[in-house]
Amino acid sequence: MENIDETYRYITALATAFDIPERGEKLIERIRDQVEEAAADTSDVDVPVLTLSSVPDAGAGVKTSGGSSFANGIITLAGGTNIAQGELQNFASLSAETVTQANPEVIVIVSGFANESDEQLKAAIIASPLLAQTDAVKEGNVVVVPQRILLSPSLLNADAVQTIADAVKNAA
Repeated sequence: MENIDETYRYITALATAFDIPERGEKLIERIRDQVEEAAADTSDVDVPVLTLSSVPDAGAGVKTSGGSSFANGIITLAGGTNIAQGELQNFASLSAETVTQANPEVIVIVSGFANESDEQLKAAIIASPLLAQTDAVKEGNVVVVPQRILLSPSLLNADAVQTIADAVKNAA
């Protein structure tokens, strides 16, 4: 997945159900403009991005978003390259070696799954020995995005694109 077309279909269906198709079209146009503006100046870069919702355990693999995920579409629109894009599934497990070799320049923490606060989860991920030497951690390009706007259609998907695009621009 390389887009958020599911969001646009959702808005169209909802606007049709409420018999306000023009308002739906305007909302879609506004979101498309937000996404386009957020991703401006990122098309010429190749910035590897890793998504995490928990601290990785090197022995068990690194759980992340695969190439078929909605998150992959948002990362792509933000100008990043999901390091698991070749794994054509929603959720993928990568080896520690694969993650180290990919050297993510941006880490996106997917909030809303962990028991700890966003700040605690971010601190634990940054402190992870597996990730400590990545460019993302060394350069401070670790961002938190709520799962409700990263993993599924939402009227706020453009906010997720913006957050990741800002990190991609910082890494470039």
